[in-house]
Order: sequence, then C-alpha cells, then structure tokens
Amino acid sequence: MPSPGLTIDRATPFEAERVVDLLDAAARWQKSQGIDLWEPGSFDEDVRDTIAAGDLYLARRDGAVVGCFMLDEGSSRLTRWLTEHGREPTPGVVGRLAVAREVGGQELGFALLAEADRLAAARGIEFLRLECPSDNEGLRRYYLGAGFTYCGDNDRPGPNGEPWVSSIFERPTGSSAG
Repeated sequence: MPSPGLTIDRATPFEAERVVDLLDAAARWQKSQGIDLWEPGSFDEDVRDTIAAGDLYLARRDGAVVGCFMLDEGSSRLTRWLTEHGREPTPGVVGRLAVAREVGGQELGFALLAEADRLAAARGIEFLRLECPSDNEGLRRYYLGAGFTYCGDNDRPGPNGEPWVSSIFERPTGSSAG
C-alpha cells in the first residue's frame, strides 16, 4: 500500500455517521468548486444500505476516517449501457469515491482505487468500472491518470428521471496505476 499508516476495510454500521459526514463534506466542497454532483444531506439511507450489503469500504489513517468508496454492481442505468455496448455487467463498479479534504493531494484516491482493484480481482472480476459526469473534465482526467480507459457516454436519465450524461470508464483488474 503506497500510503503509510493507511488501512482500508469494510465499513461497519457503527461507522455510518462518519461516512455520511465525509460524503457531506465532499459534497459541500464540490458545490464550493461549482460542481453539482452530490447533494449534502442526501447520503444517510444510501450509506446505511451500502454498509448493510457489505459494499462500502472505509480508509483510516491513525484512527481518522480519510476516505471511502463503494464497490458493487453499479446503477441499473450503467448495467443497461454496459449490456447494450457488449460489456458484461459485473460487481466491480466503484462509486462514492471520496477523500477527506485535509488529506487531499496525497494520492489517497489512487490508493483507494488500487484497493478496489485488488478486491475486484480477488473476486475474479476482470474489469474495474466507474462513471462520472461527462462535463467534469477534471474528474475525467483524474480517472484517465489512474489508468482507466474512456468507454463512452451514457445519456440515460439519472436515478430520479433527471437529465444526466455520464462518462463510463474501465480498466482491467490487476493494472493499478498511480
């Protein structure tokens, strides 16, 4: 693991509030940067459900929560896009990747993606996938820099029927970059 003192393992129900706090802080930071992706105060139920399913991972350094990600099958809209584009949907989709602002710039996001990659590969999953807003050039560059390949854009409506175009990325497991 490239980050000294970093541990990453499944989040427990007792840690749900800490995860919600991390995601809320990330959402507020995004808003301050003009990025309209996540809504502060909207994570509680999703976090509890994802923890209960065993799909949410938490990064800690010296006992402090410094990041998280979920690893699951992704959204139904992503599953449809993958199927229509000749790709087999698998439970190797990264979501809710977040890093605490106080440790930003330390390549912790790459460490989280490397752990997601390791977990997916250990389950026999061939590709690690994710999606992000197609108009977020900074995030798109970040994922390309993390070794992902751009696969195309998904223009299906978002989870609440809202217009949303997401860019789909993937990389073979076992090919961590960063």
